[in-house]
Amino acid sequence: LLGDYGTGKTAFTEKLAYELAKRARTDSAAPVPLRISLRDFPNKVTLEELLAERWLQATGQRKDPRVLLHLVQRGRIVLLFDAFDEMGIAAAGRSVVEQFRMLVRITGSAGDRPQGNRVLVTCREQFFKDHGDAVKAASGDEDRIPASPLQDITQRFDGAINTVATFTPDQIRQFLVHRLGEEQGDAALKFLRDQGMMELGDRPQLLDIIVASLPSLKQQHASTGTAMSTGALYQVYTNKWLDDFKPVERQSSSETLRTLLEE
Repeated sequence: LLGDYGTGKTAFTEKLAYELAKRARTDSAAPVPLRISLRDFPNKVTLEELLAERWLQATGQRKDPRVLLHLVQRGRIVLLFDAFDEMGIAAAGRSVVEQFRMLVRITGSAGDRPQGNRVLVTCREQFFKDHGDAVKAASGDEDRIPASPLQDITQRFDGAINTVATFTPDQIRQFLVHRLGEEQGDAALKFLRDQGMMELGDRPQLLDIIVASLPSLKQQHASTGTAMSTGALYQVYTNKWLDDFKPVERQSSSETLRTLLEE
């Protein structure tokens, strides 16, 4: 499952895991989801090691990973790997292709049941693209773009590649209304349209940043009269984060961190 930054890949896996778990509680034949955030296990170089560490994290119990792999093969567990792009591939000393092959290798053989050996992996789109793709697309040579190594592996393992869709204008309004209420949601939508910021609202994470920064953005626009920009949005949100972020042990002030970020 591919998607750009902030399009909702993690939220999708969390929702999918919830729905699968809910079904498994009432249907003994339904698979139990084991969701693994790969950013939490950056340097695991074998699937067995990864499964064992995740099971220990989830249950506090150590389990022979061969047991877990057997349950995956039997269709009793389905694996949901989130954030492949955030694995510590360089630190592990393995290439992207090697790490991906490690995660999906069990899907290369049929399980004991149709539900067996099922794996979902989420990743940012650019990991499945070669650097020359954009140039070829711009020159009208899209048909001649070869499959990237990760695309090739996915297809060899009989895998499907899907992409998370960005929000439509109607979905942006729905998000704002859910967060702010009907009246304020429509007012926020009008502000985004007037400021030419609708293209930033097509993904939930950036829309969330916009909602958090909206009062400051409106105040800044009222005082300066200038149109808002992407840079202004990030500056407002970063300043808000610096002022609100107060860990227990912090040796640097907000102003010191702000100066460092500006430099």
